Parts: sequence; C-alpha cells; structure tokens
Amino acid sequence: MEKNLTIIKGSLALVNYPFTSLPGDVLALMQRCYAPIAMDGMGQLIKLFDAYCDITRTQITYLGMSSPSFERVIRGFLGALSDETFVDVSRALRVSYAKEFVKLIHAAAKEIPLLPIFEGKEGWPKNNVKHWAAAKENLDPQAVRFWNGWPVESANDKTSYLCIAKLWLSHGPEFAEHVYKSVCQWAIKMRRPRLSEFSAFLSFVSQRPESWPVEAFKDPIKIKHLFLEFMVWYFNDQLAQGNDLAAATKSYAAFINLVNSSMLATGFWVKPFTGSLPKPKILHVPGADTNKTKNTKGEIVKSKLITEIPYHVTDTQAIELLFKTIKADNDILYRWAKAKAWNTSNNQKARNRLAMSGNSEKIIYATHSQPEDLNPADLCASFKKHGFDYVKSDFAKRFGKNITREYLNNFLNVPTPDDLYPFKLLLVHSYPRITQSCIDNLELYNSKGDLTGFVKLDGYYQLTGYKDRRGGKLSEIKIKLKPRDAVRVRQVIKATQPLRDYLRAQGDGAWRYLFIACSRGLTHPTKMMPTNWSAGTLATRYQHLADEFAPYFKASSSLTNLSSPSPPTNPCTPSLSREELEEYICRISITSLRATRAVLIYIESNSITETAHALGHSEVSPDLLSSYLPEPILAFFQTRWIRVFQRGIICMAMKDSKYLLQVSNFQSMDELHTFLENNALKDIPESMRDPEALKNPELAKSSAKDKDKEAADRVVISLDVGILTALLSIEEAVRISTRRNEINAKALYWAKLTTLLINDIVDGNEFDLQDYLATARTQIDSAQMENLIYAAAA
Repeated sequence: MEKNLTIIKGSLALVNYPFTSLPGDVLALMQRCYAPIAMDGMGQLIKLFDAYCDITRTQITYLGMSSPSFERVIRGFLGALSDETFVDVSRALRVSYAKEFVKLIHAAAKEIPLLPIFEGKEGWPKNNVKHWAAAKENLDPQAVRFWNGWPVESANDKTSYLCIAKLWLSHGPEFAEHVYKSVCQWAIKMRRPRLSEFSAFLSFVSQRPESWPVEAFKDPIKIKHLFLEFMVWYFNDQLAQGNDLAAATKSYAAFINLVNSSMLATGFWVKPFTGSLPKPKILHVPGADTNKTKNTKGEIVKSKLITEIPYHVTDTQAIELLFKTIKADNDILYRWAKAKAWNTSNNQKARNRLAMSGNSEKIIYATHSQPEDLNPADLCASFKKHGFDYVKSDFAKRFGKNITREYLNNFLNVPTPDDLYPFKLLLVHSYPRITQSCIDNLELYNSKGDLTGFVKLDGYYQLTGYKDRRGGKLSEIKIKLKPRDAVRVRQVIKATQPLRDYLRAQGDGAWRYLFIACSRGLTHPTKMMPTNWSAGTLATRYQHLADEFAPYFKASSSLTNLSSPSPPTNPCTPSLSREELEEYICRISITSLRATRAVLIYIESNSITETAHALGHSEVSPDLLSSYLPEPILAFFQTRWIRVFQRGIICMAMKDSKYLLQVSNFQSMDELHTFLENNALKDIPESMRDPEALKNPELAKSSAKDKDKEAADRVVISLDVGILTALLSIEEAVRISTRRNEINAKALYWAKLTTLLINDIVDGNEFDLQDYLATARTQIDSAQMENLIYAAAA
C-alpha cells in the first residue's frame, strides 16, 4: 500500500456503511458492553474496527476472541489509529478512538474472561505501530476500495458521500463503480448537487436485489416499474416522517433530473418506452407551506429560522416568540461568534508576542525530540520570518517524529474553519444580504491579483461579493461596512496572510479568497468550504460545540449585555440539557441566520420593504415572510400588532379613574396584559392586514375622501388617564431596566406599542387625549411595574 494512502476519508464517510465482517454475536457483544460507557462522538468506533477486520482479511468469531491471536488483531487496530493512513480524522479523535476501544475490550472481558487487558501505555496507538505496519503488508485491495467512502465533489468543491457501499454488496463492485463514476461526472458540473434522494434510491434498490437486479436497469419495462415502486415508497416515507409533501415533490423532481442526466443520457441505464421516468407534477408551493417539518417532540414547525416556530400557537405564545425567543436565539449565536472571533484575534497577537522573544533562524530538531524540547518562542519567530512553508515542507525532517502538527498549532494558531466560521456568522448577522454562496466565494483579490473585494473608499471600507441566484449585474453585492465589521475583515486577512503568501508562492489560486484555512493542524490550506453542523458532525468533528454554547444559555433562552465578549455566568440559572443544546446548534446555518435576521428586522421596522432591502432582494414580495413564519404568527402580527400605526388610529377617549394604576394592584404581567387587551387594544379589521398595500395596490390609490374606506383603515384604541398611566409606566420600566434579558415578552410588547401610541397622540388633534397624556405623565410609577415586567414574575 502507498505510504500516504488514506483508506477511510473521515468519520462521516462511514455513515452509509453496513457492518460487513463482524458476526452477529460479536457485534451484539460489543454494542451491549460499550453502550453504558460510551463517550459522545464514538458512534463509528465499532464500525471502524469492522472496517479494519475487512481490509486486513481478519475473520473474527465469538470463540476466537479468547485466543492469543485476537490480541494481535486488537493491537493492529490500535496501531492503525497512530496516523492518517487508516482513517483521516484528527490526532485527538484517533487517540480517543483508541482509548474508547480499550474501554470496550475491558468491558467485554467481564463476559469473556480470556480477553486481553491493556494497562497504561500498552493501549496507546504509537506503542502498537509495528502491528499496523505488519498488517499493511497484506491488505485486501478490493476491501480497501470498498471502504474509501465514495466522496462526490461539486463544482464549488463541496464534498458529499454517496450510499454506494450497500449497492456494492447487493449488486456487485462493477455495477456500483459505474454508478459512482456516472454521478461524479454529473456532480462536478453542479454547484449544489442534491444527492440525498439518490442515496435513498440506492439503499432502496440494495435492499431488494432479487426484485431489482442489475438486469432490471437494462429493461425498459422493469425500470419504469422500479421507479414507480420507489416513488410510492418515497412519498409514503415522507408522509410518515411528517415532512412537507409539496417540498418533497420538488426534491423528487431534482432526483429524477439527476438520474436522467447521469444514467439515462449516457445509456448506462435504459429509458422506459415512454421516454421518461415517472414523476409527480410540480405545483407552485405558497411560502406558508414551505420549510414545514416535524421536530423531535412531534410538533409541526417552520424550520427556516434558528428558532423553531410551531404552526399552532396562541396569542400569548406568539408574543413570546416574536418579542423574546427569536431574538434570544439570535443573540446567543451572536455572543458565541463574537467571543470566538475575539479569541482567534488574540491568538494571533499571542503568536506575535512569542515571536519577539525567539530565535528566527531555521531550527532542525533531533529525530527523537519530544514536544517539551521545542521552544515555542523560536517556533513562532521562525514562522514569522520564514512563513508557512517553514512548518509545511519537510516536516518530519525538521521536527522529528514525536512532534505533531497539531501540537505545533497550539502555539502558531494557524486558522482552521472552526476559527473562521464565527467571522462569517458575524458578517451575515450585520448584513443579511450576504448569502451562503457569497460569503463562501468572497474573493479578496481578482484574477489579475488586484485587491477588489475589500477596499477603502471615502471614509469607509467596502466589501464586494456576488450572489449567484440574482444573476447578471444584479449578482454583485456591495456592502458599506461599519467600522467594527471592517476591523473583523482585517482580522481575517491578518490571520490568513501566512496561508495566502504560501498558496500564492505555490501557484494555488485559492490565495485570492478571503476565507482560507487549514482543515486541521498544519495541513495544506484551501478555500474554506461551507460549515455543516448536524447530528452527524456534532457526534464526530464538533463534539466541543455543546460545551462552548452552554454558558450563553439561560433558562429563558435569553442573554445579558451584548457588549461583553465573555459568556454570561450565573450558577443559579438552570441550563438546557445537552440534547436541547445540540438541537439548537444543528439549526444554525448561514441560511437560518439570514432568515432570523429578516424576521427581527421586520419586527423592529414593521416594513416588508425594509426587510426585503436588508436581504438584498431586488423586488419586494408581499409573501416574503410567509417562508419564515407560519400563518398563525403572521395573522397575529398583521392583525394585532403595531403595523396598524402606519395606517392610522382612532383613539377613543374614556372617562375612567385617573388612579387606575394605584388602585388596581395587579399581581402579575399576565393580569395586566389581560386587562389591557380587554380594555384598550381592540381587534384590527381584515383590511389592516396589508398596511403597505402590497397585496392590494388599488387600496393605496383610493380617494382620501372615501370615508368608509378611511374608517376601514383605522383601528379603535380605548384610552383614559388610568390606561395611559399603566402603559407609560410599563414603557419606562422597560426602558430603564438593567436586566433586559429577563424582561417578560408581554412587557416588551406593550412597551413598544406605547412608544408608537404616544407618538400618534402627540402628532394628532385629539386635545382630550393630549390632556390625558399630560396627566398620565405626572403619574408614571415605573417602580410599581418593576416586579411585573420580569419573566420570573409572569
């Protein structure tokens, strides 16, 4: 086997593999013994051992585990985890795999007493290298090929893994290889190839080899029946999972297009006599019916935002979501990203400080030098003077075999995707018009080597990128950066400069992009790919994220002062479970952040036009928010909320007690909320749902003299001195609060309503109401409202 060959491309590559070598009783034993002691992120441990047995032609039996030969098998597996030739994961994860496998063997020894026990360093990968070296001399080449992971590259260099392994076992290597090659040739021309449905199809076929053998793909009648059967199974499965069938129809059409382009067009699979494969008709899907999924609790939710939005909510739940939860989830991500970016910048400064006290001459360490022999200051000084090539080229000759790249990066802090992703999130948070493709492909320099992506103009910095879906001249996005965001871009440039210089010297065009990184340690730098936080990646590559996010959560899913880069600390606050934390993290993406920012901008501005502008849309669509929020939330917001103030209010004067606030003795925000709902704010008529006249332009052209139409555009608010006093007291208590993260959502709702209501009274001609307002302002009692406005009191 070639020295640098990697057999398994990563933990994610194993997801689509079945167990192939371990017999059922051995597999059951390992799973049974390991389950109670398993560490998070070790989901592929036993499958890795299964792969090792397959490629080394090792046959395992339950009885054979008691023999001395099984110890050699274990040592060979532990040795295989000493470097990347067996599995391409970080050194830390390989070490964790080894430690956990020793724990598994020790646990199994309680049932099989003759199993070997590994004390101290006996179970360390580096102490078992010789066993792996011996095993590598007799690997099964076909098994090695089988476990290669079947990666598929897209036009923008994104890697996905195809479910070929099961097809290999059911239909043979030749057929599987041909399918894989055909899909790869098709995907490399696509920016966003959708492969999940095709993998589901391959899995479906591999489970039914007798019904659909290789010959079926050469028979025009059978292939039509195959796709009809799969189509029925696919939609029944989508229905069972609670997924949106309209969206599933679009996904299925994309799958059929893949098959037509990669399999039928080349003649590898035969076309049906009708000339096309069966598929349902695609219908236009209203925004309200998109992004609909079922969560882990079995609820139907909108999944577009970071926050899950249930389809069935009460008005009280709508207030909580719109005025509390969505913003809290947004702020949690913002504070985490801000702290991470701060830490990355400080790491670069720490490297430069170390370099100032070090010797910059090139240093060669002895072959057997230990990590403690290395002088970090000398390392950083040499890196600063000689560049990234100093640690990239001739690594073993320069540092010996006991000093790893990961260890060196503890001092050099060369940026990884984990370090730079927070900067992407912060930029999108500030400018939601930046899309996933725009941020991923943002060029700092053009093809001529000119600095064009980040330039200083008259008193500000401009960032320039491109949004693929807009096309033509509209695709260019120019952003006037705020000073703090310009600083963040400069921090990214500074952190990546050593990588940029190295790539440029190597003639690698990736040097031109803003976001370039080493996948881990000090590997070859590349343009940074999209980051995917999912259940699979959290269990393998991102096990640390839950612990990183945990300090930013509070029981109410809200935050403290956003100006601080440090996580909040409150030992009395109950924390979320790890499962809830991971569910939140899995909902984070560039796309969900943009959607969340759009909703928050709309809540603040009450304007579809302003929201569309913030997202960089060239046209304003009245249905913009329907993709983000379900109908009940939209109905509440559009018929019960502040947008009415854009059309006008009739404030009806009431003669009531001037001392309502003093005598009412409300015990909670819920009591006060109920009173104000029943006595002040009345239901808004249907005509108020489109205050910007986007859905009905004729409404905007109607004559101002049409009193009936004018009346329909107004809403009645019943006010007296007592109600105004209560509202003003709530508004002031919220405004002066130093505990904004704890404020009840209903209090935020009424405080904002009050601000706009008072503006309307001041600008109006109702002198009675202005007198009421003047009197109410003399009776404001924010202290009485202080206990009511906080969530704990609700």
